[in-house]
Amino acid sequence: MDTKILEKVLHGYDWNVKEVKEIQKGVLRVETSLETVCLKCIPQGNPAKLLFVYDMMAHLWENGFNKMPIFVPAKKGKLFIRQGGNLYYAMTWIEGRHGDFRRPYDIQGAARTLAKLDRASQNFEPPEGVIIRERWGEWPDQFAKKAKEMMRLKKFAQDRVEKTPFDEVFIKNVDVFYHQALRAIQMLAQTEYDDLVKWGEKKKFFCHHDYTYHNLIVDGNQEINVIDFELGCYEIRAYDIADLIRRVSQQNHWDIFWTECILKNYHNIYPLKENELPVILALIQFPQLFWRTSYDYYLKKDKGKEEILYKRLQYAILQAEEKEEYINSFEKEIGFSLTN
Repeated sequence: MDTKILEKVLHGYDWNVKEVKEIQKGVLRVETSLETVCLKCIPQGNPAKLLFVYDMMAHLWENGFNKMPIFVPAKKGKLFIRQGGNLYYAMTWIEGRHGDFRRPYDIQGAARTLAKLDRASQNFEPPEGVIIRERWGEWPDQFAKKAKEMMRLKKFAQDRVEKTPFDEVFIKNVDVFYHQALRAIQMLAQTEYDDLVKWGEKKKFFCHHDYTYHNLIVDGNQEINVIDFELGCYEIRAYDIADLIRRVSQQNHWDIFWTECILKNYHNIYPLKENELPVILALIQFPQLFWRTSYDYYLKKDKGKEEILYKRLQYAILQAEEKEEYINSFEKEIGFSLTN
């Protein structure tokens, strides 16, 4: 971060700064004489989008969910500071460790915390003037688009004269994951997804939409806190539940035990509807890790990350058989199967 710009941003707060440490790109840990805060930068950020995040978090707080940071205002009560075309805003720093989806305590706690967050998110109505993020009913089209993209990337890889190891492995395995995507589309079409979308719109739910281990902080009291709400949006709650299950399962050899654990812990706090389970399964069925890795390699083209992406691709392929067995077990557990 540019030193001169940072000085101007820090001057916009009533802080006696002791130390500034960059945690990752665009995220600083600022220690002041009174407290430690997290200073974040949104490149070319839109204030109306940040207001939506602020309003989401304020709504959660007002409805009893306080396991999260709060905004720290700048001078004159400003929510953010604009410098160099970017937006800067500060939040309280939550001391602790990141969640670990190989620890039973963290998995159970993540499910319970998500249930409390979802329960508190109901009836969210942001004020006028904010840019609303909503993803109601988009997954059938999104899955179809991503499946088509896999085939487009396959042709691109096949047409390359000089193929990389990534190309060779991708071409060899892409058809398997393409058919997984098609199955996810078919499974979702057989659920009551549209009814759940209508129910979600009526309940006015919003989701975190990036509910993963690095956005969960286990504090000194062993309580789980949620950070980084920037991707939050109106969405059916089944999305975050499925995303949590998928991320946990990837780190635990797709053991159905942890899915049962997550659903039970969530349900005990905020009961699930029976018709949500087939939707959760369909969302899990989509080969997200394989698709995301391929997208990052071919379309984002992150320089210097080729080796990491190659290992991630191999990881997704190695898990394919375990995941297939898991899907079959899930179908039997909830009494939902395409063969019925």
